[in-house]
Amino acid sequence: MSARRVSRRQPQRGAVPAVDPRIRGEVGAIALLAFALLSIVALIADQGPVLQWWHAFLVSGLGWGAFVVPFLLAALAAELWFGLMRRSAIIPIAGGALVFVALLAIAQHYQRGEPATGQGAGGVVGATIAKIATGAFGDVGGPIALVAVVLVGIVVASNRTLGDLVRPAWERRTALRPGVSLPGGTAGRFGRGVDEPDVEEMGEPALPLRINMPVQRPKGPAQAPKPQLRLLPPPVTDEAASAPGGAFTPSIAGLPDKNVAVEGVLHAKADRNWTLPPLDILGVGDAGHAGTSSEIRRSAEVIEQTLAHFNIAAKVVEVTPGPVVTRYELKIAPGVLLSRVESLNDNLALALAARTLRIEAPIPGKSVVGIEVPNLAVGLVSLRDVVETAIFRASPSKLTVALGRDVAGAPIVLDLGAMP
Repeated sequence: MSARRVSRRQPQRGAVPAVDPRIRGEVGAIALLAFALLSIVALIADQGPVLQWWHAFLVSGLGWGAFVVPFLLAALAAELWFGLMRRSAIIPIAGGALVFVALLAIAQHYQRGEPATGQGAGGVVGATIAKIATGAFGDVGGPIALVAVVLVGIVVASNRTLGDLVRPAWERRTALRPGVSLPGGTAGRFGRGVDEPDVEEMGEPALPLRINMPVQRPKGPAQAPKPQLRLLPPPVTDEAASAPGGAFTPSIAGLPDKNVAVEGVLHAKADRNWTLPPLDILGVGDAGHAGTSSEIRRSAEVIEQTLAHFNIAAKVVEVTPGPVVTRYELKIAPGVLLSRVESLNDNLALALAARTLRIEAPIPGKSVVGIEVPNLAVGLVSLRDVVETAIFRASPSKLTVALGRDVAGAPIVLDLGAMP
């Protein structure tokens, strides 16, 4: 009985194998790209009955919008080719289509024509939408309603408010105003206006964010210059003086003529007290400049807004400024793939105006994602900074070596005696 069941489950011979989804996507991308090129030829030249029919269809249906169709087809082909089409892109595409149709209706309203014969700026689609708008709101209210539809489509397509879209241009205009100077690398980076008060001064509630700011230690007095060693010429012996031409062959007194095995024991004085030199002879390092607490909070907001633009819910829960980079720890919403966050490396760097950044997903030992952003000024870690730490002083080994500090600024030491 079991043998018969097994035999029935075996696949039938001659069954058509399933096509790889990547192959299907690439075939569709090639077809759309060819269709886009043929649409360009149809719009600018008279070539063949098929392209002539396609030209008449586009112009009569969309009017001036017919020239946008090839670019839309090419963009869709690129999306399929590189595998960028996601379900989350449906809403932005719908917003763009809303803007496109509303613009066709506005163009058709202000340039009357006969859409049935292919005349008119908006074609049949624009004429139909314009007729509905003017019939409902009149000749004056119709364009106002269509402009409102355009603004709604822009907000939906960009997933940002109109204030967010206008703010960068307004701040750039304010920055170029005569007599106004912006602190380099801070105002433009964190989206801060010139006359905008500080968050703490406005009395707004601070973000539930923990910032581990490094403790700035005052530098010690200037070190006295070290004495320079003066090299003395080697003594001249009588043999060198009597040799012709002043030639001299060095010799070591008491050196045997051949190799001799010598047995002995090295003895060290156990009662000698060694005194370590004071740490004051070492220089003090310089901590890196990651910005003020207000600027760090604004950077955290920029990271959260950038991820939200790509439909990734995240919250910055902790910030640790280090000597070279500042690490922002993010709590990602459940169900979000970490690969999606890692793929936004360049987008986050652009939003933060950083040359580059590193995403650590996840941080070892924590259920958070780390984003390491370079500091405005790189700090210098000195030997004294590590030797004076509690972890170095608490080491019981006499062979403890100071290596430096990690990304978070914690000291790194090791025991040479415990190493293999």
